[in-house]
Amino acid sequence: MAGNEHSAELLDLVRQEWSAWDARIAGLSTEIVSRPTNAAGWTIKDINAHLTWFERETIELIRSREFGGSELWLLGAKERNAAILLESRERSLDDVRRESATTRILLLAALATLNDDDLRDHRRFPPMPGEFTPLQIIEDNTWIHYEAHRERLEPWLIEQRRATNPSE
Repeated sequence: MAGNEHSAELLDLVRQEWSAWDARIAGLSTEIVSRPTNAAGWTIKDINAHLTWFERETIELIRSREFGGSELWLLGAKERNAAILLESRERSLDDVRRESATTRILLLAALATLNDDDLRDHRRFPPMPGEFTPLQIIEDNTWIHYEAHRERLEPWLIEQRRATNPSE
């Protein structure tokens, strides 16, 4: 029987990073969330939509047990990110937040179906190249992705909080 230590740890890491992300953007006004940031001028709304896109792709990977997904994966990272931004730029903040919340629920359910063997063995997700493990792909598109964006935004977030509340 396959163990579940890595899958349980993965679920914990995803939840922890969501909490850290949510804590950093909690209480920000709609104006600030919609303001261009230090991340290539993307807004926090844009970044949320971007993160959600990667989580949707992760859900599809897990559900289908097939490495592939969107045709945007065929693009380089900059081109893919630009396409994701273009796709989501006109969406409302409420729509992006709703989709993010729904996607998180679906992602947790999908992750809960995985055991440690699933996370270690690329052959369980054909045609995943052997130089990857499913765990690497999933982590890169979930908690590690949130962490990277949160750390990149941190100086900008501090500046925004100081500007709106100089006593902090």
